[in-house]
Amino acid sequence: MFFTLKYRIKKIEFWGISIPPIYIAQYRFLGIWISIKENLSGSFSKSQRCYNETVTAAMNRIDMHKLNMDRASHWQSKKSNIIWQS
Repeated sequence: MFFTLKYRIKKIEFWGISIPPIYIAQYRFLGIWISIKENLSGSFSKSQRCYNETVTAAMNRIDMHKLNMDRASHWQSKKSNIIWQS
């Protein structure tokens, strides 16, 4: 099954206080917008930061997510070597 993910950056402004806006990078999967977290672990139990201070940081997070999704689609054709073991 092949599908393309849709991405967006959501800007949140705090009115009435002097706090700069934050930006949330998200992707749409099965009709639900999911925030892209810092380490992209996919775990729901850990509290992680999912917002960015700049649009550029949010774009970089989306680019990293696209790279990881592309790498995950080629997982069957992987070659692995043990390079260090304790």
